[in-house]
Amino acid sequence: MSVTFNEIIGLLIGALFIIWAFGRRNHRVKLLQTGVTVEGKVIRIERVESTDSDGTSYRYTPVIEFPVSKTETIAKTSKISTYPCPYKVDDKVAITYDPVNIDDFTLNDGPVKTLENALFAIGVIALIYAAVQFIITR
Repeated sequence: MSVTFNEIIGLLIGALFIIWAFGRRNHRVKLLQTGVTVEGKVIRIERVESTDSDGTSYRYTPVIEFPVSKTETIAKTSKISTYPCPYKVDDKVAITYDPVNIDDFTLNDGPVKTLENALFAIGVIALIYAAVQFIITR
C-alpha cells in the first residue's frame, strides 16, 4: 500500500493551513497579553484591487487612527481586507498594538477571528479529504 499524491497534497495543505491559523492566533493572543489596548476610530476605507483570470475584484480595508501617547495619534492601515467591508468611517474599534513596534497591531473584533477560524477550517477539511482518499484507495 503506497500513499497517493492526493493524500500527500491533502495532508500538506491541511497541516499548513492549521499551522498558519494557530500562528496567527498565537501572535494575536500574545499581542493582547503584552500590548497596549486603546480605542481607535476608522478614518477612511481603502479599496484594494486585485486582478486574476476572472477579472478585477475589490476588497476593502480600514485605516484606523489611534492614540500612542497623550499627545500623539497615528493612522495605520489594517492588514486584513474584506468584501464587503464590515466597517464604516467613524466606527470605534478596539485596537491592541506593540509599543515597541507600532506597526504590529491587531483589531480586536470579528474579521480577525473569522480569518483564523476560516484558515483552521480549511486545514481540517483538507485533512479530512486526505483521510477519505486514504480509506477509499484501500
